[in-house]
Amino acid sequence: MKDIKFGFLFSYVLFFTSCVSTKTFLKNDQIPADFGKGNSTVIIISSGNNKVDNYVVASFEKYYRGKFETRKSSSENKQNTSSHFYTFNTYMDFNKGEFTSYGRQAPSTDIYFGITDLQTNKTYKNLRFGNYKKCGKYFIQALEIVRKRNE
Repeated sequence: MKDIKFGFLFSYVLFFTSCVSTKTFLKNDQIPADFGKGNSTVIIISSGNNKVDNYVVASFEKYYRGKFETRKSSSENKQNTSSHFYTFNTYMDFNKGEFTSYGRQAPSTDIYFGITDLQTNKTYKNLRFGNYKKCGKYFIQALEIVRKRNE
């Protein structure tokens, strides 16, 4: 019985992983339509998790060709936003462990990303996906595609 459950779980994860790509973020209205117009700067807000923050900055350096900068907190956004139009946010949902009919579910953290348009104060959050590295990579690549399209 355990082998069947493991096989099903493995197949589901493999299928879901193969379905998520850069196109997923472009199709699902998860990026502002006018993103990148006017040579704007993306402000990357620190999540407080060094591992995730370092990954995000490295991904921006690798996949994003527009201007970006990092800030420690969102309260710094109020300063000098006249030339900045977007913030890149990392969201973390902490799930404490619990007991279910199948046994104990281990604690976990879901990590996903979003971009906030500071002019309209609208936040565009992306899909929640177990592997934050893949999700971040595809989301940042999608940001670059939209930015390039709107240049």
